[in-house]
Amino acid sequence: MSALLLSHQHLPGVTMICIEGDVDATSHLQLEAYIKQVSRRPGDQIVFDLSETTFIDSGGLRILTNTHTTSVRNGGAVHLAAPGPIPARLLQIVGMAQHVPVHASVEQALRAALSAAAERPS
Repeated sequence: MSALLLSHQHLPGVTMICIEGDVDATSHLQLEAYIKQVSRRPGDQIVFDLSETTFIDSGGLRILTNTHTTSVRNGGAVHLAAPGPIPARLLQIVGMAQHVPVHASVEQALRAALSAAAERPS
């Protein structure tokens, strides 16, 4: 089990949240609280940098899905970036890419999110 470390960065219309470690039954509520704490506007684009995420359980997937649903409802979106092998396999099994954009790199996700944020009326 790897401790969960969270950090974020604000860009125009985009919040990037970096998730390092395991998102499991002991930590997914920490992730949920962090998202609420650092989100600026409900319709902003949110990029989750999963490049250092080692594991995501069903609770973590629920949080990502709920965040996406809320964001879309308010004119934004969630982008998942650079998932490692284990999280990528889980995202593939549950068909997450059919609902939430999954990008191969953080740079691609940020580019897509910034572009979408620029197109959104203020």
